Amino acid sequence: MTDGVAEDAVRLRDVLKSLGEAPEETTDKGCKIADEGGAVGLASLLREIEETVLPRRLTFTGGADAQVTAVVMERRILRMGTQGGEMKSAETGEQVAAMLEAFCAVASAVHVRRDLLEAEPTSAAAGVSLSDLSPFLSGTADRSAPLIPVEIALAESERYVLALCDARGKGGPRLKGKDAIGARLQRLEDNLSGRAGDPNDPAPAHRIWIGGPSDPFAILLVTLPQGRIWLAFEPEHLDTCIACWSGVD
Repeated sequence: MTDGVAEDAVRLRDVLKSLGEAPEETTDKGCKIADEGGAVGLASLLREIEETVLPRRLTFTGGADAQVTAVVMERRILRMGTQGGEMKSAETGEQVAAMLEAFCAVASAVHVRRDLLEAEPTSAAAGVSLSDLSPFLSGTADRSAPLIPVEIALAESERYVLALCDARGKGGPRLKGKDAIGARLQRLEDNLSGRAGDPNDPAPAHRIWIGGPSDPFAILLVTLPQGRIWLAFEPEHLDTCIACWSGVD
């Protein structure tokens, strides 16, 4: 199985699993994906884009006068527009980041309406990916909330990890990927329960373990003031994982 097929299989499994979870809160504005704007709302918005593969028009609403629309295909933003404005091609990460942050700065909550496009847009080789946005978001994120670069690193990691355990915030760890490996990551988290990072030091700490023949995968632990993130991945993806997380601030 090629890496691309494997990635799509993991995404499909996660989508099917999500169908058994509690439904999203839906209003006339669409599905509610965040209870607030700012960094939290932006993180949810970026995750929505990362999970969009088929060509769709995503309309994000954050209040009476806050709205931004994006045409997304294969996790890349092709066109964007604000409420009442003309849809324009998304050409640079700086341009798109400014529009998204301006929207989230005034949003009180974030809803999304997803419209499947009948005619596919032009090739997704153009457009802007989350990696293109990352350099322009890192300096403006609300440091009291989960860091936007962390959310981008998580989205990028989900393409190759076997499982992850996101133990930040309330409500218990969020697991994705293979159930058995995810359960092992959660047991590791349970052993460290109550011991988060230093709230006075926002810089993340990283530790990597590489197992033997009986454990043919590696584990990355990222420790943050808000909690920990555990990722399990095949050793062949070690360089990719290091490159993805070493730039998180």
